Amino acid sequence: MTKTLTEQLKKGTLKDGLYYIKDNDNILIGLRHCLTMTRLIDDGCPSFEVIAPVPSYDECNELAQKIHILNEANMKLENELGQFAEASKTIERLQEQLKYANKIIDDLLPF
Repeated sequence: MTKTLTEQLKKGTLKDGLYYIKDNDNILIGLRHCLTMTRLIDDGCPSFEVIAPVPSYDECNELAQKIHILNEANMKLENELGQFAEASKTIERLQEQLKYANKIIDDLLPF
């Protein structure tokens, strides 16, 4: 079972680096693990939670590119969904016209 980052910090196994932490007031800040967070524990600071590592500049750029690609794909899907919805309405309208035409044919042909 994977330990949470907070548990890893308290056991001294958390890798050194910058992490986002959240305190009791839900304030989110970034702190360096080995310097500051261990001091919070040693000083008996009220409980806090280590949320996630702070991404590097390259990681942020990579995430931004992925977000951009996903947004473009999402916009394309929304456009296609609109086209499918319009096609569905057209099909429904044509089905109604076919029913009406079949009714006329049934009324005109006596068999």
